[in-house]
Amino acid sequence: MSDTKPIGGHDPVACSDGKALLGTNEFTHEWNDATWRFVSAANRDAFAKNPERYAPQFGGACAFAGALGKTGTHAPAGEPSVAAVANDKLYLFSNRAARALWRLTFAPRGRLVRWIGVLTAVAILALGLGFAVGTAHFPAGTVPAGVLAPVMIDDEGVALNGYDAVAYHLDNAPARGDAAISFAWNGAIWWFINTSNRDAFAADPARYAPLFGGHCAFAASLGKVEPGDPEVWNVVEGRLYLNANVVASGLTRALPGTGARAYASWQAE
Repeated sequence: MSDTKPIGGHDPVACSDGKALLGTNEFTHEWNDATWRFVSAANRDAFAKNPERYAPQFGGACAFAGALGKTGTHAPAGEPSVAAVANDKLYLFSNRAARALWRLTFAPRGRLVRWIGVLTAVAILALGLGFAVGTAHFPAGTVPAGVLAPVMIDDEGVALNGYDAVAYHLDNAPARGDAAISFAWNGAIWWFINTSNRDAFAADPARYAPLFGGHCAFAASLGKVEPGDPEVWNVVEGRLYLNANVVASGLTRALPGTGARAYASWQAE
């Protein structure tokens, strides 16, 4: 990017100090077939003494694009207001996002630090994907009776705040049951939206009842006992479980081994 007025007339020494200042015609220096402008005689003299230190890399083009192999007319211009200095070299970028990506992947600050940054970004991405689309896994086989108790009940002894445990499985949605259609099991009263759901539950309660008695699955994995929210639920491999909130739900899905730890911790209580 050879230019008679490089980096738009900005002072490269000031840019190296984090200041995007326009130079003046009073303080100039001819170097590399271009006229460089400065805000002071001191900056001009510093540049004249060591121009390679202050002249922007990649000829003033976006350093992230340059690191990706794009140069000349194929590279966007760098903005003097979006600069970085590494190993006493000035780098300009087309925007802040490009600068952040360059710092993470290409900045000359040591391969170990860069890879730590990359791995951290990957871990964050993986955790985010786990929140969005991850699936919790629980030990295979028959659900131990100890994982279904004690049941979370309200002041009247009703489980799941009155929600129908079978509806989660059959309708894939939470539904408030009817107190007139109930069934007593495992120290709790269970409400249902219809007699068919009640009869299905009565025939095989362990199939429909929530794991950890309806308490928060993520808290259970930490050895804690916290109430689950009937509106924050999942059915995985035919097993219903609740969480206290959407964050706990995401962590249950995103973190490996959460289901197995919850099983082990709950049965050890």
